[in-house]
Amino acid sequence: MLDTVAIYRRAASDLANQNSELRHALARSHALSTRRTTQGVAQRFELTVACDEFAADVVALAVGEALEDAYKPELVEAWQLIAFELTDETLCTSALSEDAMLTLRMNHSPRAVGVEIHALDS
Repeated sequence: MLDTVAIYRRAASDLANQNSELRHALARSHALSTRRTTQGVAQRFELTVACDEFAADVVALAVGEALEDAYKPELVEAWQLIAFELTDETLCTSALSEDAMLTLRMNHSPRAVGVEIHALDS
């Protein structure tokens, strides 16, 4: 019985790692341009992505990666949720063409985070 539990745990862990790797690969494949700038302790991150069914996930992953080294995991998760919801709301409320793009602009420093999502229709 213990062997079976150990096998299931190992398989679940492997599956979670594969899922994480696939999400990162998906984010990289959907990101068309990325720009980072730093001024003092403030950082600005811009990402342009396709407006598709994965856009909200890609934006949330990008926000998580940008903030993970500077903030507690709970705060990173909260900002990821905010970015996901902003992206999803933008996609739902904008009449966008198939070629439309989204731009994520994020400014962050040790005491502040700002997230903007803009739809770019061609």
